Amino acid sequence: METLQLFEFMGVNRGLFVQWVLIYTLTSVVVVYVAHKLRNLPLAARAGAMVSSIIGLISIFIYSAVVQNIFFDQLNLLQDMASSGSEAAKVFLEQNELALTGEITPPLFMGLMPLFHVALNVVLTVYLFLFAKWEK
Repeated sequence: METLQLFEFMGVNRGLFVQWVLIYTLTSVVVVYVAHKLRNLPLAARAGAMVSSIIGLISIFIYSAVVQNIFFDQLNLLQDMASSGSEAAKVFLEQNELALTGEITPPLFMGLMPLFHVALNVVLTVYLFLFAKWEK
């Protein structure tokens, strides 16, 4: 079971980085692209697309928070494995300069940055869909 747990940990670890890429790059690009493509539609259609985009942004934020919490839960599980005698878990923690005991919690910026990003994207989304003057 130890090897399986290490593979699960590695998968969650990679999932965290993938979701950050999605949040900080692709989401913003998609919102701008959709707003530009819908720029000539009536206000009601643009407002509907804007609401849909905002719901998507908030959903991605929730997903991000869940994946981030799972990642740190996995680090704590890795600590438990190391304290139970798993040499591989102990070596991994030591090589990455992580504590072998105690709870590992996310740094403050990892909680604040996604909130700031979502707030900025919501403001940008409202502006792009409702107020931007696109050249025709």
